[in-house]
Amino acid sequence: MISISAVIPTYNGIAYLTEALRSALAQTYELLEIIVVDDGSQEDIEKIVSPFYPKVRYVRQQNAGPAAARNRGVSLAQGEVIAFLDDDDVWHPTKTAEQVKVLEAYPDCALVYSLPELIDETGRKTSPYQLPSEHPSGSVYLDFVKRNRISTPSVTLIRREVFEKAGYFDENREYFCGEDYDLWLRIARHYEIRFCPGILVSYRVRTSGISHNTDNALKGDLYTLDKLISRHRRHPKVSDREFYPAFDCNLYHTFRRFAYWYYFSYENRDMARKLMLAAFNRSAYYTDPKDRAAQRNPAVAFALRRPYYFKDVLYLMVFFMPGAAFQLLRNAKRRLAALLSGVGGRSADNA
Repeated sequence: MISISAVIPTYNGIAYLTEALRSALAQTYELLEIIVVDDGSQEDIEKIVSPFYPKVRYVRQQNAGPAAARNRGVSLAQGEVIAFLDDDDVWHPTKTAEQVKVLEAYPDCALVYSLPELIDETGRKTSPYQLPSEHPSGSVYLDFVKRNRISTPSVTLIRREVFEKAGYFDENREYFCGEDYDLWLRIARHYEIRFCPGILVSYRVRTSGISHNTDNALKGDLYTLDKLISRHRRHPKVSDREFYPAFDCNLYHTFRRFAYWYYFSYENRDMARKLMLAAFNRSAYYTDPKDRAAQRNPAVAFALRRPYYFKDVLYLMVFFMPGAAFQLLRNAKRRLAALLSGVGGRSADNA
């Protein structure tokens, strides 16, 4: 029987930690241990954890960030496998049982991941999670270079020995929003990663969460991409012909995703315009001579000339519109939405 250590990092997680702990204790596959790593909270986290002694172990450290807290938990764990659980997420009862079946079926698999459902701060399900059309399994390195397939560490199960070869979470405090994707990429370089079907985790979307700090999230993603391309230059896992088109695809979708995020969430057209231009002109990102040399390969150059989404072109035009014209367009759109709401009986907010 595979032994599992659950690691729960927390910082002032008084609102949801009890629910997270109960979901870990309710697993149909019995866990070896549950380690709560308190990352220097100002709140009394031990008071929340103590009712669960001795099944749950409490460890406190000086504040060093979520990556350092997860690493501390891994260093203390006795299990053969590590299961991460964020302090505001919830495991479904069969989460570990289903994922262990995959580990047992594939001895070369180092990490198992699943898909989550989204819940809000009250625990209610939010808009349906947009399931990706593909769930890479096996040798997934290039698939993961194209984009991050794992939404949260809470959906993973990882063999303990993997950390010795692939390394731990990057504890750089300046960029603490992309450390999980960075680790998945390093694991994918050396091992197989397998997908476990089923919705096994409730992932809480919080407006105050770290991942919603857009500036930090952007810096974290770009830092992760910088590390990814630097590793390829030093120790390529695949050929330039395979790597650069996949990496370029990631760049495009990263820049466009944040462009829309700044526009819709913050109405920051200046930043949205800057990022959408970066999505269209990704060649400016490749400043290293090795990157330039690789792109002179005809096969690589052809693969990099991918078409843009027509929607992105239209929105770029919107981002460049003069203020007065932009307000006219926005008011017209709102009037149309209100009209459709009256005709179809729908809320204007949903139109």
